[in-house]
Amino acid sequence: MAARELDRQGVERFRDGHYADAVRYFEAAYRLGGPSSELWNVARSKEKLDDAEGACLAIDAYLARRDLSAQDRAEADREARALRTRPSLLSVTTAPAGAFVSIDGVQAAGPTPISLDVAAGRHVVVVRRAGNVSETRQFEARFGRAIIVSLDLGVTRD
Repeated sequence: MAARELDRQGVERFRDGHYADAVRYFEAAYRLGGPSSELWNVARSKEKLDDAEGACLAIDAYLARRDLSAQDRAEADREARALRTRPSLLSVTTAPAGAFVSIDGVQAAGPTPISLDVAAGRHVVVVRRAGNVSETRQFEARFGRAIIVSLDLGVTRD
């Protein structure tokens, strides 16, 4: 009975856009013996909070349950894949501005400052500006998180 009431409260909070509160209610309901769907509700709430990594952790816990239907399992697998492969926004700024950027050996359109989407995974960014030393940075794009590369290219060549 208590788990059912906590779930009801979580649904209300979710509907009202209070996603952090909804997470707390759904997690409490699950701890009190609520069904596996509470974990799915946690994942959906965390996704609304733009916490893709937290949503994936909840989906992984949901997928570990043995009581899921094949359809629920397939939907959860699809959702986890979509969250894990979300592109990230890479923003590159330099001082001075006007440097050229290449990502994984491919030159980006336009000089810095520049922002562009990158696929999930490991990448190498190289920033070059005439008269300045080039800079290389490695980064990993994960869960659609924004990545900022800000470089001071103040060292000039004579």
